[in-house]
Amino acid sequence: MMKQITLDTIDTEYWIRAVADLCDTYGTTKQEQQQLVSIILTRNIQKSNMSAVHLVLFACLIEYLDRLNYNIEANIEDEDLYHFLFHDLNFSSYFSNEKKTEHYDSPKKNILNLWKIESGREKGYSISVTEYFKRNYFLNCDLTLFQSSLDELYINVADHAEANGIAFSYIDYNEEDGVIHIAVCDFGLGIPTTLRKYYSNKYTNDTDALKDSLKIGVSARTNTHNRGFGLDNVVSNLQGNDILQIISNQAKLICHAKQNQVKIDSLDFEFKGTLIYFDIGIDAFQSDEETLFDIAIG
Repeated sequence: MMKQITLDTIDTEYWIRAVADLCDTYGTTKQEQQQLVSIILTRNIQKSNMSAVHLVLFACLIEYLDRLNYNIEANIEDEDLYHFLFHDLNFSSYFSNEKKTEHYDSPKKNILNLWKIESGREKGYSISVTEYFKRNYFLNCDLTLFQSSLDELYINVADHAEANGIAFSYIDYNEEDGVIHIAVCDFGLGIPTTLRKYYSNKYTNDTDALKDSLKIGVSARTNTHNRGFGLDNVVSNLQGNDILQIISNQAKLICHAKQNQVKIDSLDFEFKGTLIYFDIGIDAFQSDEETLFDIAIG
């Protein structure tokens, strides 16, 4: 008997809750016999409003259902979105039973595409992404801080998440706005759960644990090279109007660079894993000459 999932709005909070609810509904038990699941994205969800956040949530959901032995049929009602997902992004290649890929180079130069985050490849991802932007858009800019933020994101997923391969990132650059959109999602333990494993008596709720993850020196210490690092490295690289948002377990955190303000709330549902998304304005990128000058006078 075919199961059906319908997503009919682009609202980000709706997607986050819907994906969390679907993970609860489908559970963790692998099906003995493969069952068909039809995922419908209605015409309300179009290529023009499908963001990096939606893409990583969609990819993680498909990978999650695939691991449970469901055969996924995607029904995309918007023709432009269908072409974008299955031609420009070659979405199905990430979930093919014959040969899954962790990254597919899109035929379009302006599309960086999905990365499936695998342990042991985390440094390679950030290097490849940085080289892509350097080669195509910012040849004479210093992207060191940008790469360090990506390093921290990918290392945290590989080292701490225990996501078992259900982890994706997507990065999109809007040339008109001059903004890079970054989203990373994993269906692992979640930051609060991971920190409670190490600091067993310190945290009584998810909000305190998630807030502490931004502090220098807070780490789950699962690998030597990552000891003493929280997500402070990412926050310190935010500038101007940049905003960082994190959803993990039963907590949501929003960090505004301009106001130097962190807001954190509890959720009335549990997101089993971590979703991190933020924007970086390219105005923050210095030229190589400016960086050398800063070093010289420093």
